[in-house]
Amino acid sequence: MTKDEKIAELEEEIRQLKELLAPDKVFIDPKWGLTAAEIVTYKSLAIHNGMTVPYETLIQITCRHAGFNVDDPLNSIAVRMSALRRKVPNIKIISVWKVGYYMEKVEDQ
Repeated sequence: MTKDEKIAELEEEIRQLKELLAPDKVFIDPKWGLTAAEIVTYKSLAIHNGMTVPYETLIQITCRHAGFNVDDPLNSIAVRMSALRRKVPNIKIISVWKVGYYMEKVEDQ
């Protein structure tokens, strides 16, 4: 493999990881009034489609990757989850003790 081929391969891998971490295809309604950190967190939960997102992944995505520095990352994640529960309609965010969080969509009532 040539150097240019390796660079192209790595660039594609980076693009795929960025899409996985925070895809642009997740609908965010401006009416929800989400902060940048809440948007990244919501997108991360949405793309995992009901699967548990581990705390470490959420910390990496929402704190380190997005450039947010916090003293207590677990508390920061909990605060964001609370805000998402309050702001985003028709979702249910479930905490999996000592593991992470997952999100379910709830039917309109």
